[in-house]
Amino acid sequence: MSANYPKYEAYKETGIEWLPQVPEGWEVKKFKYHAKVCNGKDQKAVLVEDGVYSIFGSGGEFGRANEYLYNKPSVLLGRKGTIDRPLFVDKPFWTVDTMFYTEISNKTYPRYFYYSCLGIAFDKYQMGSAIPSMTQEDLSGIEFPTPPLPEQKAIAAFLDEKTGKIDTLLAKLTRQKELLTEKRTALINRAVTRGLNPNAPMKETGIQWLPQVPEHWEVKKLKYIGKITSGNAFNSNVFTDKNTGCIAIKISNIQTMRMDWSDTSYLAKDLYNKFPNFQVYKGDLIFALTRPVISSGIKVSIMDEEGEYLLNQRNALLRTHNKSCLDWMYFIMLDGQFVQHFQSIIDTTGQQPNVSPIDIGNINIPLPPEIEQKEITDFLRKQTATIDLLQSKTDKQIELLKEYRTSLITSAVTGQIKVTDNQHMRLSA
Repeated sequence: MSANYPKYEAYKETGIEWLPQVPEGWEVKKFKYHAKVCNGKDQKAVLVEDGVYSIFGSGGEFGRANEYLYNKPSVLLGRKGTIDRPLFVDKPFWTVDTMFYTEISNKTYPRYFYYSCLGIAFDKYQMGSAIPSMTQEDLSGIEFPTPPLPEQKAIAAFLDEKTGKIDTLLAKLTRQKELLTEKRTALINRAVTRGLNPNAPMKETGIQWLPQVPEHWEVKKLKYIGKITSGNAFNSNVFTDKNTGCIAIKISNIQTMRMDWSDTSYLAKDLYNKFPNFQVYKGDLIFALTRPVISSGIKVSIMDEEGEYLLNQRNALLRTHNKSCLDWMYFIMLDGQFVQHFQSIIDTTGQQPNVSPIDIGNINIPLPPEIEQKEITDFLRKQTATIDLLQSKTDKQIELLKEYRTSLITSAVTGQIKVTDNQHMRLSA
């Protein structure tokens, strides 16, 4: 997507490193000129289930109230927690202690102020690393390029129109991704529970998650198909910053249908031979055991690299007795009905809900003849690869649109493009 917009006729120097120039006729003024930063209040006294007004925290709306804290257009900014997502609210609302609200000056157009706030470099100002936070002082001192009020209104109208169109397209692409995911889920479920022959006679199994399978298929407990090993709880003092040791496979490394090594942790090199039961080999099926990770599907992948790897706690690996069955189990674990059953056997009594290898081993698994297993898994690999490619392309489109949206807003509110004369504006794809 590209756009052609005119520039202003003349610019002037600002002496500000991040904003070296602004159009002639603009000023640079601090946040406090545009708005007063105000603290939220505890919501306990006003919280009601079916309240009229929204209650906001730094993570967004989380409750309702029959009283409001402020009733004019305002930009809400996170004080603690999620600090980099300004919200625009033009109805009466309540904010809690983790969310600032602003009383916007009548010299500033609220929607323009909102778009300006989207460009704040929050990572530069945030205090603390465990839970990011902002201070009133830091916010109040941030400098904004400030055009005359009529121009602020024109810029805001322009951005409302353009970002509205972009957001509509983003919503369509997001829905497209969801439909592709639904298609993959349905494809896998149909193939691993009914096979590729739609006319195959079926038989009852008496199993809740798997009521019917083709007549010639078997049903076996997973423990008879392969051995399950859960990871080891390595002490924190055996981890090392050096990348010369063996790699500890953590939950973050196991993604659905792929391994992710962007967050890699290393163990002391001599531990590899000391823990042979937790060694992971290329071709092993590995998956996560904790509930938060599998709430929307089991994170499961086939180890795709050779090297020295040890399995960390809250993960498990499966080695099938028959190697030809590995791909079959891989797609079984991606089946939505299997995932639902897997979730239902999780032990939630402990501090960290998880499922034991014994419970996993007792799950009943549909098992076609070996030749048919290969036919089905070959089919699924080909079909899911096509779906994954489409999803990847959609992800790229979404990423580019978001980047364009951010760039457009920044360009407009800093005067890099002139948007006051809308008949000259055009958005071209």
